Amino acid sequence: MFGPLVLSPQLPERTSLQQAQGAAKPLHIWPGDSAQELASDFDQLLDRIIRTGRIQVADSGVQA
Repeated sequence: MFGPLVLSPQLPERTSLQQAQGAAKPLHIWPGDSAQELASDFDQLLDRIIRTGRIQVADSGVQA
């Protein structure tokens, strides 16, 4: 129905996301393999959005 409008990768439902949100902590520092996998998925989405929107991002010196 939405075809190319659906972003990839699709984000699976994970309890680690709910737990990190409930603890008011960033997912990127939450322990566990599933949390790190989901954090990577979010990074991929952000990279795609930045590339597609041609958004200029200042280099903060932080490396992923």
